[in-house]
Amino acid sequence: MAEEIIALDPNYPAGYRTLAFVEINNVWFGWSKSPKESLMRAIELAKKAIEIQDSSGPHRVLAYTYVLFRKHEEAIEEAKKALEMEPNSADAHNDLGHVLFQSEVAQEAVSVLKKAIRLNPYPPSMYFHNLAWAYHSLGKYEEAIHSAKKAIQVNLKDIVAHRATVSFYSLLGREEDARAEAVKVLQIDPNFSVDRFAKRSPFKNKDKAKKIWDSYRKAGLN
Repeated sequence: MAEEIIALDPNYPAGYRTLAFVEINNVWFGWSKSPKESLMRAIELAKKAIEIQDSSGPHRVLAYTYVLFRKHEEAIEEAKKALEMEPNSADAHNDLGHVLFQSEVAQEAVSVLKKAIRLNPYPPSMYFHNLAWAYHSLGKYEEAIHSAKKAIQVNLKDIVAHRATVSFYSLLGREEDARAEAVKVLQIDPNFSVDRFAKRSPFKNKDKAKKIWDSYRKAGLN
């Protein structure tokens, strides 16, 4: 559909921005045959959108792309630029929060994500699962579980929230609960692989990332 938009109107920036988000999701969910090529394509498309009309959306694309490239400072810069352009945007706050907790700036991430939730009368599940991971980065596992459960209330198939809950329960020593959540992860994604997910993870702190992968395996995920 994004390609059709571009074909109909090559000077309409939303087509390029949307296609860039598709490329990011292909990498994030493990669908891309060449993650590096997909991310480079996302950067190219976002920059094309900016060239036509500079706006918040393409900078949010760049923030996600750079964090997946593990270029955390550049990601924060782009996310903050997007927020400056749309200071009342709940999505821009959510995206900045996402980038911040991935970049080990978790305390600020919590504040930003809470504001995203306040700004949106019907916050999507990702707002809550991002907040859950921000709490995780601070070692606040009980608060993290609370936020992850809110994400699941909004979307029963939010696999990010279910994965988060597996890790939180495991790290708290609640092994039975962790294994129950691991079953739900595999019901949503029967092909889930810890190793495959770890390869594309953008977490800046490698020790914390390893702790997460180990918590998954402890709960029975492979």
